[in-house]
Amino acid sequence: MSIGNFRKQAQGKLIKFATRIPIFMYLTDYREQTLKDVITKLEPEPFKKVTGLTKDDFELLLSLNVFNPARMNDAVYKFKRYEDDSFSYAGIDKHQQDTQAGLFGTAIPA
Repeated sequence: MSIGNFRKQAQGKLIKFATRIPIFMYLTDYREQTLKDVITKLEPEPFKKVTGLTKDDFELLLSLNVFNPARMNDAVYKFKRYEDDSFSYAGIDKHQQDTQAGLFGTAIPA
């Protein structure tokens, strides 16, 4: 495989990830776990169904260092805050019992 083809494939996988990961995050119930662990250890099959990417595809993107860990943690945090606010607005306190919130590669106290 040429470098150009490899780059195109990696770029396509990254675009799929970026456009479909919010749906996956919304569907998963593993809010206390890091997103990396949910994808690679806890729910690789649902991840594949939602994004079209396999666990190996995701691990390839990780190995290529295409994710900025600080920005990814921030994006996941903001998504979860927005989701919690949406539930709260609807009168649902779905994650009150959670002791921590999983981000992209780390977890923080809830």
